[in-house]
Amino acid sequence: MYKLKDVAEILGVSDRTVERYLKSYFSMEKGAYQVSEKMLEVLKSEYLESESNTVVEEFTKEEYQEFHKRLSEYPV
Repeated sequence: MYKLKDVAEILGVSDRTVERYLKSYFSMEKGAYQVSEKMLEVLKSEYLESESNTVVEEFTKEEYQEFHKRLSEYPV
């Protein structure tokens, strides 16, 4: 997580500009969030696509070495 000041520094803008950027994504009305279309698209791309049926598994170092060895021995 980043502090507002850090985000402003990274983007090369003022703290106030970052506040305006954030307000363009959501607001509070009567204690309830109002989410912009832009924010909804960000949320959908972040959470809907990551919950797909795709399974990603990592190789251990030993598994990778074995995989690399087999690729070298039996090129496609």
